[in-house]
Amino acid sequence: MKAKTTLVHLIGVGLNRAGLYLSGVAQLGLIGLSLIGLTLSPAAQADHDVFEQVFNKHQFVMLLIDPATGQIVQANPAASRFYGYSVSSLEQMKIQQINALSPEAVAEERALASKENRNYFIFRHKAANGEVYTVEVSSVPMNYDGKTLLFSIIRDITALRETEDAFWHYQNNLEKMVEEQIAQLKSSEYSWRVLLSTIILLLVFGAAGLIVMLQKSKIMRRALTHEKQRLDEVIWSTNVGTWEKHIPTGRVIINERWAEMLGYTLQEVTPLNHTSRQEFIHPDDLEISDERLREHYRGKTDSYSCEMRLRHKQGNWVWVQDHGKVVERDAQGKPLRMVGTHQDISEQKKASEQLKHLAHFDLLTDLPNRTLFYDRFHQAILVARRNNSLLAMLFVDLDGFKSVNDNYGHSSGDKVLQVIAQRLKDALRQSDIVGRMGGDEFSVLLQNLHKKEDALQLAAKMIEQIKQPIPLDNNQSATLSGSIGIAFYPEHAIEAEDLVQLADDAMYFAKKSGKGRYSVSGASVCHQSWHPGQ
Repeated sequence: MKAKTTLVHLIGVGLNRAGLYLSGVAQLGLIGLSLIGLTLSPAAQADHDVFEQVFNKHQFVMLLIDPATGQIVQANPAASRFYGYSVSSLEQMKIQQINALSPEAVAEERALASKENRNYFIFRHKAANGEVYTVEVSSVPMNYDGKTLLFSIIRDITALRETEDAFWHYQNNLEKMVEEQIAQLKSSEYSWRVLLSTIILLLVFGAAGLIVMLQKSKIMRRALTHEKQRLDEVIWSTNVGTWEKHIPTGRVIINERWAEMLGYTLQEVTPLNHTSRQEFIHPDDLEISDERLREHYRGKTDSYSCEMRLRHKQGNWVWVQDHGKVVERDAQGKPLRMVGTHQDISEQKKASEQLKHLAHFDLLTDLPNRTLFYDRFHQAILVARRNNSLLAMLFVDLDGFKSVNDNYGHSSGDKVLQVIAQRLKDALRQSDIVGRMGGDEFSVLLQNLHKKEDALQLAAKMIEQIKQPIPLDNNQSATLSGSIGIAFYPEHAIEAEDLVQLADDAMYFAKKSGKGRYSVSGASVCHQSWHPGQ
């Protein structure tokens, strides 16, 4: 019995080592992971066109399916060629019209895949000509144009299954022969001659069978080689680095693109393990990456994903989208092997930061806009409340700005606003905040004040800065003044909006009192204003 088991095991190992099946599945998983990383991260959504290009031009059969109804939302040309329907016809069909299995059989296969920890399903799909194919379906949920769809890659494994069926039939014959010979040895007094003849028969038959099997698999090996070449092209065109991790030992295998992304050759960074890989990760990103990995190892997430910074050979940081999935576990469910991708998202991050900046900063002066100023004001009040400290809100309005626009044009007016914005920043301390509320109005928040007089001194300094001549084009210049209203936290109000309104009222009081001066709010009215030097 031991001889039988060992022989069968060796034949199975030989087939696996021949690359007949396992390598194809592992490689196919990489394209799924690369496309998931491309379409789910906030930064990768910008690569929608790249996804469309891969989806429509690649030779893999790909479908986007509505999980609620089974409706095929989108099919690629490869799907049209495989099933024999036009793309438009496929997109009018439901997947149930293609799947030849009954709903009960589909449910059984899904349960079996879950039990075996498989991330793919084996179905029977019917083509337009009536022919039925055995297919391997790998599906993952993804957000596409605001909807959650199933992204499915379908692979024809009919020839593979026929080869496997032949192999298992051959294996069963071997086992049956061994069992019969053992039974015969037990029931009779056959000697070592019978046993040796049996072993020779097994070896001869086994060798012949293995040769037949390998001959039958040549076409499949060529197909898998061609498939791998196409996969490599897709991975390269999508600018993706790939990695594979042996979790018990920590050994990490990467491709050339992974190393090139960081300015290295593959030889410079290999061999790589979990610890040496961590040395590339920014300290601020390491903890969240490790935590998400642990969650995925424990089975709490379907896949692992993390945006992180990796150190480039030149010393700068490269933003990458790191995405992976455990593809092999032991009988106890402990993770053994994980595959994943790295995608450089530095440009997407840069564009995202620029959009974020535009959403919070004034386009003309680059000062915080009203939204950001109020956000920082609210945060400052929380700190002041906790520390029992003093804040001052200053509302600044330019006197005579309209005449600059009227006399010199709006481009000169824009330049005046830019110069005034810079002068206000120069007059303030590092902890103070200046923003543009709109038009020729500016807001200033003074923090960490020891006494009210500190705010009055800064207000006087700003008025002096504002009234300095501003050079314009054609040897011209503009001279303005500024009126400032002041309200204190917590004396006058404890909410940001109330303090801004009181400072605005005080500013108008200063304007009515002669302009070019500042005024402090009273409990309910602005009662006094000062000109610098008074």
